[in-house]
Amino acid sequence: MIKDVVECDVQGGDPVKKKEEKPRESVVACVNKSRKEIMGVAALLIFLFHHWTVVTPQIFPNHPTLGAISTFFVTHGHSGVDVFFLLSGMGLVWSADKRRLGEYYARRLKRVFVPFLISYAVLAFVMKLPFTRWLALVSGYTFLFENMYSVLWFVPAVMILYLLFPLYNFIIKKLRSCVLVTAAALVLWYLGALFLPIRYDLFGFYNRIPIFLLGVALGRLEKDGKFPKTKLFYIAAPFFIAAGVVTAILCEKKGVPLLVPVPNCFIPTLCLALGTVLAVAFVFDLLRRFRISGKVADAVAVPLSFLGSTSLEFYLVQMFTVRGIMYPDRGIIAVNTGATLPNDLLILAVAVGLAFLLSKTSGVVNDRILRLPGRRKK
Repeated sequence: MIKDVVECDVQGGDPVKKKEEKPRESVVACVNKSRKEIMGVAALLIFLFHHWTVVTPQIFPNHPTLGAISTFFVTHGHSGVDVFFLLSGMGLVWSADKRRLGEYYARRLKRVFVPFLISYAVLAFVMKLPFTRWLALVSGYTFLFENMYSVLWFVPAVMILYLLFPLYNFIIKKLRSCVLVTAAALVLWYLGALFLPIRYDLFGFYNRIPIFLLGVALGRLEKDGKFPKTKLFYIAAPFFIAAGVVTAILCEKKGVPLLVPVPNCFIPTLCLALGTVLAVAFVFDLLRRFRISGKVADAVAVPLSFLGSTSLEFYLVQMFTVRGIMYPDRGIIAVNTGATLPNDLLILAVAVGLAFLLSKTSGVVNDRILRLPGRRKK
């Protein structure tokens, strides 16, 4: 809020009121302010990718151009996962700096692993999975040694990054050069992409590491006050989106290898994710500068913030809805309906409700069963 400050007029000595200017903010600070809204958009992108790829042409049956554009962005909705990796890297900087190591790990495990275990317990019951198979899924064994897509891969992937982050953060602070450490880490990552015998499916995770490292770098620079206090970086949003579209066409349609010798190149999704984050932050930052548009922004922010705060749970429940569509003979849940727009809107409503239920259940488990180190009741 802008406050009035009193100063003395130089000539007459009369007190005059002068409006204090708002402190300048960087684009990274604006992204942090709209974090939940951005996560909500990313969650929707992932849902569209999982469910609307088939039905998108039905929305624009008489408009081939609009249909092609919408289909492109829906089929690349998986870039929402890259948004989560970017924001996770940024957020971990603050989390690790203000907490002890044990508390950091406890909070990460409780936030991510508890809803993951609950959802897979339900899956084991519904699909009558043997305990050994369930254990292989939730422990990350299938992710590392079989196929990363045999499990909801984002959870074991992000847990690996959470586990290694304190060491990486320690190196950054020890060397006092976030840019240098990030550049060295990206070089090592690239050499690994070229020469390590990485299993083909694991590139789906391995190719997300650069955007996580970029998120860490942005968070570190912002927290240390080294990121420029300017909004000019917003103009990069359309360029990133355009670069994502062009590189996606080159990689997927033309088969052109870009830096890494695999089809699931990291460059298109990285560019689309960066463009999405900057664009959403810019829209909310712009709307909230004015009273009327600020109310509109606040109204839009309510559902997006809800989705953002339950984005992990929303992602987890899609394990049931996606498999119910792709493998109807399994009959996992009742929303096992045909791929049409009304049915997918129904699935969206069901998924949001289940995500809310899973979030509340996880909260009860965390608050009443699990407790942070040093906060147990005597």
